Amino acid sequence: MARGFSLVRDEAQAVIARAAQLKADQAVTIEFADGTAEAIIRNKPKLKVDKLKVEKTP
Repeated sequence: MARGFSLVRDEAQAVIARAAQLKADQAVTIEFADGTAEAIIRNKPKLKVDKLKVEKTP
């Protein structure tokens, strides 16, 4: 985490590895190299489109 990463956990302390796991109004704990912060997710996550899985339409 000293390299600038953080770790996000849900209320049960389970690791949140992907934005798709988050829900609006969900409480999370964010762990940084120098401490933690509590946060509430305001809205559903905006997900990136996986370009390899999207089929191109002719």
